[in-house]
Amino acid sequence: MSFGATWLRAWASGARVTFMELIALQVRMIPVRTIVDTRITLIKAGFSVSVDDLSTHHLAGGNVHMVMQGLLKAKEINIDLSFDQACALGLQDKGIQKKKD
Repeated sequence: MSFGATWLRAWASGARVTFMELIALQVRMIPVRTIVDTRITLIKAGFSVSVDDLSTHHLAGGNVHMVMQGLLKAKEINIDLSFDQACALGLQDKGIQKKKD
């Protein structure tokens, strides 16, 4: 498990992740690089999103890359869209219903 390059890339971009988060992603069989790269892009665009948020969406059957693209496009055209709303739309598009608390 060589997470050094991934950790360094996240740290250098300002979207820090811990080694424990990287290990947890690996153990849960979540694509580490996809999650970290998505987080880096969203943090640089001004969104506050955690590794847990992204991994939860992935485990729910969602596509984190699609959510990222939606958030970036919404920001570009001045639509106020939160991460949770983008995830809900992504899951709804796939026919997966998210339970409300």
